[in-house]
Amino acid sequence: MKTRITVTELSHEDLVNILSTALYGCDYLASDYNHDTWNQIPEDKKEGDCYEDHLADMLLNGHYIALTDVYAEGQIYGKRKHPMPASVDEEGNVTYCLALQDLLWACSSPRGYKLLTETLSGEGDYFTANNLLQIALFGEEIYG
Repeated sequence: MKTRITVTELSHEDLVNILSTALYGCDYLASDYNHDTWNQIPEDKKEGDCYEDHLADMLLNGHYIALTDVYAEGQIYGKRKHPMPASVDEEGNVTYCLALQDLLWACSSPRGYKLLTETLSGEGDYFTANNLLQIALFGEEIYG
């Protein structure tokens, strides 16, 4: 029997750790967020000034971040249905919207939970965190 773990929250520090580890040096994913929306978040709901802090702030305050797969060549990957569908630009880049709920869902899967604990304990590396992000975006590990 498989037991599903339910991860119900991730701290600001957890999110910064996951995102910075998964995105630092990543050559296929470009991240962004709506700067006007971030500016509207009350100051007491923001932590830190680095880019990953802003990404975490967006997620923790109910907004999404955009992750663009520049290797996609117009192909929308994954079997996971998102409330905000992926979009394809004229160059074939695919942009996915990532919400906190997507990460919580990924971290609650047996594979995702293993990747989460390895990332947060420092035992993981870029590949560990990036594979967790792939589960959140695509519902599976696409790029290995």
